[in-house]
Amino acid sequence: LPQLTGNLQAWFINRDGARIGNTLWDTFGNTSSPGQHLSWALIDPVAAGSNEDIINAILQDQAWIAVVSE
Repeated sequence: LPQLTGNLQAWFINRDGARIGNTLWDTFGNTSSPGQHLSWALIDPVAAGSNEDIINAILQDQAWIAVVSE
């Protein structure tokens, strides 16, 4: 089976910037465990824009999924 999940871009936007957001990023960004993983990228909240901008980016196939920590 080809590893397909590594080809799926996933965004994590940490608007919280504190303990909860950092803990979530540690969980999402940890690809050291065995198995398939999404290609998670930590996106700067300012660059990501509004929630509507993020939704539009998903609809335009810029990423497959986005998780926003607020």
